[in-house]
Amino acid sequence: WPNDVIVDGKKISGALTETRTNAQSERTYYLLGIGVNVNNVKFPSKQQGIATSLKDHLHRSISLDEFVARLVGNLSWNLGLVEQYQADSFEARYERMPENPLARRFAQLIYMPFGSAVCYANDLQKENGRLVTPIGIDFDGALLIAEEPGRITVGELSFP
Repeated sequence: WPNDVIVDGKKISGALTETRTNAQSERTYYLLGIGVNVNNVKFPSKQQGIATSLKDHLHRSISLDEFVARLVGNLSWNLGLVEQYQADSFEARYERMPENPLARRFAQLIYMPFGSAVCYANDLQKENGRLVTPIGIDFDGALLIAEEPGRITVGELSFP
């Protein structure tokens, strides 16, 4: 939550995740797609005025090799946090669940403060959304909202 990274009101990056289950092996796979505007200087007409790049904000070209190395390094670190959380959760079993370090980190980084209304729907392109008020992030990464059902695990958010 959310999948777009906004800098000074313009989109600089986005991430998409999907879950797939292999029916034969009953194994679950997680797919992650990340797009980052690194050295872009021109954008398609639909993105004019709403997209930006790292180059725009740092006022210099970025080495793609260095960028990828840092991105993969940070992803590895965060995946390590997930593995540690899973191990701690397994160890805790029926006792109090440990705090999810990724959920805590996301709550620190989110640019839209909790308590501000957002528009939510399963698919905002196909249906009208409803206003909900995010109030936090659950231990498993679900978005906690003030309205029923109280938590969201799938769907899309749009900031009014």
